[in-house]
Amino acid sequence: MNTNRAWSRVILFVLGVALVFQISPVMAGASSKQEGNRQRGTLAVSFTKWVIGNGPAMAGHAQGGRARFVGEVLDLRVSETLGIARIEAIYEIQAGRHSFTALIDGGQSLLTRRAVLDGVILHGWHAGARVHVEYLAKDSCPNPPAGATPECYVGTIYIDRASEE
Repeated sequence: MNTNRAWSRVILFVLGVALVFQISPVMAGASSKQEGNRQRGTLAVSFTKWVIGNGPAMAGHAQGGRARFVGEVLDLRVSETLGIARIEAIYEIQAGRHSFTALIDGGQSLLTRRAVLDGVILHGWHAGARVHVEYLAKDSCPNPPAGATPECYVGTIYIDRASEE
């Protein structure tokens, strides 16, 4: 009986060790992923904007009205044949110590009304960080600023904190 009990303990020990070695890489991957998200994570800033008059000025709000959105289209080229607009713009979020200004470039599909732009924060909060912007054009949104066109744009600015250094 002592032999059986000894073998049972050895088998349990070996299974325990095997289980630890199988779990360790998973846990290491999870913790490094969590660590990576802290170091290389993104911050998201939601916004709603309108074009003022015939442009190039834009105005709106961010973070559910807790911040102000101000912007300007620097260059807009539209390919009616392909249904794409190429856009270069400056986006500014005015939010106290979390204010920043980003230069962005990308495009909008005239068919889907979706846009994707990329750029960098030039000054302010997280200066030097890369940004990725996505928005959807809509026919109207509540509470437009004075002088705004009816069409509005609802989207998010993603700030890559890892790119700051």
